[in-house]
Amino acid sequence: MYYSPASAKGAPWYEQSHVAKFGQFSVDPLHRKRGIGDLLIRRVEELAVQDGAVELA
Repeated sequence: MYYSPASAKGAPWYEQSHVAKFGQFSVDPLHRKRGIGDLLIRRVEELAVQDGAVELA
């Protein structure tokens, strides 16, 4: 799950206008070691940059 800076809620750090957040990150054990996790992290980073975030929680 990816949360833009405008929608990230929780701890005070998450609610800063420059912080995006992601969670519930996993890859099925049968599909590990195939680069899927790397692709997911890269996509989250791309979304954060597009949303103007400078930190990712």
